[in-house]
Amino acid sequence: MSDHEYSQGIMGDGATILKDGQPMTVEEIVSTLTAAQTECEALLARVTGLVEALEVMTRVFSPRNGEPGPDMHAETEAHQLATDALAAYRNQGGK
Repeated sequence: MSDHEYSQGIMGDGATILKDGQPMTVEEIVSTLTAAQTECEALLARVTGLVEALEVMTRVFSPRNGEPGPDMHAETEAHQLATDALAAYRNQGGK
């Protein structure tokens, strides 16, 4: 989540993008968009990892081959996926 407020304004003969009320240069706009795209891609990768872990967890608590009981391989796999996703989150600055 951004700590900044973005808006639009008029400067000279055209429109401009404002960051906290101040005009941004084209370079600043491109840099901000690039950083946001990178952050979104990293978030998507983390969410994808967590979804994979949840899908595996459903196998942990579901009958295996028609027999009741946990699928221990799935439990180990889910733990590793969740651990990897958490490590990636922390490496990106998450707590």
